[in-house]
Amino acid sequence: MIKKYNRNNFHRSTYCEFQEVAASELPKDKPDYESQSGSQYYFTEEGVFRISNHWGRAAKCKWKLVSKSIQNTRTKIGFATWDSFYEDDENKALYFVDFKRFESGYLISYQHQNHPSYNGQMVRTASQTAKMIKRIKELMDSDKKLNHLPIDERESVREDWIRELIFGE
Repeated sequence: MIKKYNRNNFHRSTYCEFQEVAASELPKDKPDYESQSGSQYYFTEEGVFRISNHWGRAAKCKWKLVSKSIQNTRTKIGFATWDSFYEDDENKALYFVDFKRFESGYLISYQHQNHPSYNGQMVRTASQTAKMIKRIKELMDSDKKLNHLPIDERESVREDWIRELIFGE
């Protein structure tokens, strides 16, 4: 069962991806709450706006900011709907490695198993997931194991190895 989050419990050991928004999207002039670290929160029926200069780890939470480079400042504004908050527990296997290939390169990150992009990847604890991402990045940066292959086959083999790590180890 997925826990429901709201303004009273969203800050208790959760994982969430906030989407960067412009200041013009804030619902009012003054925040509903300001934390000891200076982050400001604006609550709505749909979710929460957060103005902060620190993202990633926030107290006992993992809050990412998906940036659109709207503002070129250290302090950013993010919005998250209540249904985009998920349970976080350091001892539970809740995370998977999210691997995407683009023409310009790769994107490797982690994601919560309740996220809509989950499609059968191996779930691990946060610590195990971080170690796996490090291992994958090392594999991507190393050509030593692939030197015996023709150059045009290396990326394909590398991607196969990465997929095996993500889905099967």
